[in-house]
Parts: sequence; C-alpha cells; structure tokens
Amino acid sequence: MIVLINAGGSGTRLWPLSTTHLPKQFLALIGEKSLLQSAFERAKLVTAVDKIYISTSKACSGIVLEQLPEITKDQVIAEPCRKDTMGSILNATQYIASRHSSDEAIASISSDQYVNDSEALATDLKRAGELSENNSRIVLLGMIPDKPGPKFGHIHKSRNFNNQEDAFEVSGFKEKPDFELAKEYQESGEYLWNSGSFIAPYSVFKQKTLQNTDEHWGKQIERLEACDTIEERNEVYGDFEREAIDIALMERTADLLVIPQTFSWTDLGSFDDVYGVNQKDENQNVINSTNKVISLESSHNYLQSIGHDKPIAIVGLKDIIVIDTPDGLLIAHMDQAQLVKKISEVLEK
Repeated sequence: MIVLINAGGSGTRLWPLSTTHLPKQFLALIGEKSLLQSAFERAKLVTAVDKIYISTSKACSGIVLEQLPEITKDQVIAEPCRKDTMGSILNATQYIASRHSSDEAIASISSDQYVNDSEALATDLKRAGELSENNSRIVLLGMIPDKPGPKFGHIHKSRNFNNQEDAFEVSGFKEKPDFELAKEYQESGEYLWNSGSFIAPYSVFKQKTLQNTDEHWGKQIERLEACDTIEERNEVYGDFEREAIDIALMERTADLLVIPQTFSWTDLGSFDDVYGVNQKDENQNVINSTNKVISLESSHNYLQSIGHDKPIAIVGLKDIIVIDTPDGLLIAHMDQAQLVKKISEVLEK
C-alpha cells in the first residue's frame, strides 16, 4: 500500500503562526513534532518509508526534506502553483502510479489533522485499501460525530456494503450545516464527518474521474500520462482548473464506500481546534512559550509566543487567543477563531 500525505495548504486561519513561508503543517502545534512529522509517523504504521509520498508547494519542498530526512527527493511531489485539491491529488496519484503498480491502493491523507489513535487509523487505512482493490471502489474515511459539527462537511451513509459491518455505501454529501441541522445529523446516526481522506488505486481513481468529472480532467489525465519530465508535468499542472476534489469528483460518484472512524480526530484548521487538543494547565489555559508567562485571574485561553524572550502577562482574560511572533501579533476571542483567515486576505491586498 502507498500513502500520499497532502501538505500543500496555507493555513491562513492560524496567522501569524502559519505563514506563506512556513505554513501550519510544518509547525509543532502539538508536542515537539511538526504536524507533517506526526502524519509521517502514522504513515509508517501503514507502509514502508519508500512508499510514502508528500505533495506540497514548490516553495516548501525543501522544508519537507529537512523535516523528513528518511525520504528521498523523488518522494516529494512539488506543486508549481496552487490549483486546489482535484489537481494536486490527480497529479500526485498519477506520478505515484508511474513509479509503482497502478493497481496498488493509495491512501490520500492530510498533514494537518490530529489523531489520538494512530494504530486504529493504520488498521482502517489498510482495510480501506483491501476494499478498494477488491471492489474497484473509492473508499472514504468518515468520522463518527461525538457532537454537532457545523464546521464539517457530512457524508450520508446508507446500507452496509455486502453485509460488512465496517463498510457502508455513500448516499450523498451535505455541505457545512448550521448548528441545529448538524445536531439533527448527529442524532440521526446516518451521517459522518468528512475527513477528506480517501483510498483507491490510481487505476480506480482514473476510471472514476473519466466516468464522473468534466471533460477537462480526462484530457489532463492523458497529458499527465504522456509526460516524461518534471518540466512537462509542471506545464500541464499550470493548465489545471481550480476545483476541490469533493466537488469535481466525489459528489458526482455514485458508488463510493465509507468506513466509519471511532477514534478522536480533529481537523486543525483554526486556533480553537488547536486549543482543544493541547494539554491545559489548572486554569484550562494552553501556554506554548519558552518565555516567562504570568497569568492572573485568566482561564480558557490559548497563548503562544515565539521569536523573542520578553515576558508576557495576561490579566482577567477568558476564551482569548494571544499569538505573538515576528510576523505579527494576534489577539482574538476564541469564538471568532474562524475569522482569522480574513486577516491574511487583508494583508495580501
């Protein structure tokens, strides 16, 4: 089995920690390892090191090699420009198939997620690989909701596949719902959070792409498969349309399968997510700083400081995010963590 770790995101909701020159997947947001390094350790539970590939931006390919010295340059798939997930995953899976059997399952996973049980994830990825190879299906991983999840897209599962308790047919997708609808989804037991991970051999991925997507992607497959050099591949990549894989392919494919996940999982998209999975002190504060920090009458805050040695003090604060780096200072309410993305948009202008 092959594992593809997607590490090309920009992480704009984690500004100023996450920046264009050092996005969140290369940061140690939980413990001492970066998110990419943690994902790589999980991948090693699934397959051999020489069958692990990293898809990232061209600008960050050097960082990948620095953080993962076990892999070779040929295992880093550098995206020459940003074209969203359909293009990046199509390019990566076709490149992998040119180096391995096109019928060997590829698990496409994210570099910026927290998983509390790596062994369970590895077991499910291997199981999904068997399902996909034996039945020519794309298999998704869906998280069993433990609370309403308005931040997540949802997978609507239907009947068991071939009477197998751990695999279900997919009857459709739902966009991020409001809180009340997310609560209904959770209580129904029919919906799973969409983790964004999928498993399929390139031969199956190609077949479903040709059957279910716009003509554009079929033409791009033909062009990619005719490439002999990285330069040729980069030229094709530049002509890709910007489209998310969920919209371009998954939502149009009628015979998807899904395996429900029972372990704890968090998509580390914003500071409230990072706060939720980190260790708290006696006042439920998360303090990630080597500087001297004084906290008075303050609780449920997330504080991180890098790049200087000045002391930091917080007084009378609750549910506040304080991030101090050489790239900027952020002070925000925990409830508004999703709005941090807009700061990056303003700065880019």
